[in-house]
Amino acid sequence: RDVSIKEDTIAASVSIETQHGYAWPFMMTSTDAGNSWRVAPDTLGDFVKPALSDGTLHITLNADEYPEIAYWKSYDLGFTWSLKTILSTIDNHGSMISSIAASHNRVLATWRDSKYGCSSDLSCGIVVRNSDSGGDEWFDEENITGGYFGIPRDITIRENIVAVVWDAANNAGGIGTRIRTSFDEGAIWCPVYALAGANTGDPVVAITQNA
Repeated sequence: RDVSIKEDTIAASVSIETQHGYAWPFMMTSTDAGNSWRVAPDTLGDFVKPALSDGTLHITLNADEYPEIAYWKSYDLGFTWSLKTILSTIDNHGSMISSIAASHNRVLATWRDSKYGCSSDLSCGIVVRNSDSGGDEWFDEENITGGYFGIPRDITIRENIVAVVWDAANNAGGIGTRIRTSFDEGAIWCPVYALAGANTGDPVVAITQNA
């Protein structure tokens, strides 16, 4: 599914298909750069993307009782979890396809939210919600697609730089892969940038020291 690495600690969200066709989600973690692994029990359901920061594991996924995005964190790499926090607005509009990134006390979550409009079943407005307290408290959500629609694919943060990438829908924004960046931990966003003329599948984004 996805993986997060923080120095020698690794968290990998995996799904194992059984002989009967069922896919069971697991959180596999390592604290020695992958030399040995632990498998956390399946307590929350289908893990999506993990994010590590300073010994804390963060995840987002759809809440069971709402079509909304929920957030959890764990201080023991997925063996026990905090109470959930609903990040998206509890309303009649569905929220799906989330991703999360973390660095120190900064945590950012993104998802597709249909209350900002949709051009298809999957392509809608994309929002980001930001926390500077390690996920304890959250600022208001922000629609970063500027009236265009898309499917969120990935979000990442390195120090003060944040990047979000998505597949754009065929509306006023055109089709293709789009990226938006911030150089102040998500307070102010640069304009949307088109990376390709056509959708490229499931793009991911990473930030290195120089690029």
